[in-house]
Amino acid sequence: MNPRERIIETARALFHERGFDATSVNDLIAAAATHKASFYRYFTHKDEVAIEYLRRERDAFAAGLQALMQRSESPEAFIRTWSALLIRQVKAEKFHGCRVSRLVQTLADADKQLRREASGVVDAWIKLIAEFLALHKQQGRFRGDPERTAEKILRLFQGTAAMYRIHGRKEVFELLRNDFLKEVSVP
Repeated sequence: MNPRERIIETARALFHERGFDATSVNDLIAAAATHKASFYRYFTHKDEVAIEYLRRERDAFAAGLQALMQRSESPEAFIRTWSALLIRQVKAEKFHGCRVSRLVQTLADADKQLRREASGVVDAWIKLIAEFLALHKQQGRFRGDPERTAEKILRLFQGTAAMYRIHGRKEVFELLRNDFLKEVSVP
């Protein structure tokens, strides 16, 4: 793996573990086992690493959602499959929350560029879910507003992930499944 990729992969771990503001360029360099010159060859500052991190998280989460959607014959089936996956991750203690949300929570309030980038990531996820719902609306498998419902689904997911991190109660994901299903069930 080249130094650029090592830095990005290291950032993925450190930003998630420590947060953005608590991770220095020197931390990234040391943990990636590279040199300062290598860092500055690829990046002018830590924000550029974070932007690449956010874009990769956007794409990874979107790919996971797309895979679930492709296997689902309806929005309800998608929700049941996604919820079951989340519940399995939680029970196996492999759910660590949304990496984008975790990064944003550790940013200084003044960091508007990274906040805009993170907002674009979430908007892309909403669009992806809304397109899926719109397709099923055309087929009579969904009756709600695709954009509003997609945004609500992500709000429910983000809120549940935050509650789980705060309280550690696994049953919040059972409640999430029920809340999700209320949003997509066809009356």
